[in-house]
Amino acid sequence: MPRKGYDEATKSAFMQGVSAARAAGQPWVDAFQAAKEAGYTGTLGGIAKMFRENDEKKAGRKEPAKRGWPKRKAPASGRKRRRHFYDEATKAAIVSAALEARKAGKKWPDAL
Repeated sequence: MPRKGYDEATKSAFMQGVSAARAAGQPWVDAFQAAKEAGYTGTLGGIAKMFRENDEKKAGRKEPAKRGWPKRKAPASGRKRRRHFYDEATKAAIVSAALEARKAGKKWPDAL
């Protein structure tokens, strides 16, 4: 069964009644009676929800905070992850010294 909505004139009439009652500090029961007199046919919870979700009420609300982790930025250009901390010249000197020591009969741990 499809929902039957209110036309704009009726809705604005009972929403004004509810707004006036709530602005005067009256409880929801009195605001509900004012809406009933203006043509509202729903329940008290329904009118309360409709009042809270009214477009004029939503205008002052902030957007909800974004959830989740921030997107990861790409690494800086020209920067590479290095696996070893030696430059090519130092690395070549270490390897050649180790090979020379190995040729001389030393074991690898002694060569380094």
